[in-house]
Amino acid sequence: MKEAGKCIIMTTHFLEEADVLSDRIAVMTKGRLQANGTPEFLKQQTDFEYRIFIDKNENCDIQHITQFFQEHVQTAVLERQSPSELVFGIKRGTSQRISRLINALDEQGSNIGIKGY
Repeated sequence: MKEAGKCIIMTTHFLEEADVLSDRIAVMTKGRLQANGTPEFLKQQTDFEYRIFIDKNENCDIQHITQFFQEHVQTAVLERQSPSELVFGIKRGTSQRISRLINALDEQGSNIGIKGY
């Protein structure tokens, strides 16, 4: 299509889908353009390569869970929290350590107040 001078415009809520299907991506919020560029350019603009969403027990110790994450992936950062969920960001360049973290979550998650991820 590009060689023929044509383009296709699509919408999605999933960056992974846009990454696979698009040469260029525009991100909009409430009708306003927030960012645009190639998928690789946009990925480089974010601090985190991965985000892990944790379903937590009400009585969990958030500091203990954060320490648990950082013991396995030193660059893990608690981005946000709600009464039922924690979101950790994993910075670029540390993805090789994620499998170790996932194994530890599977083995020890319920012991530290994690219901799932």
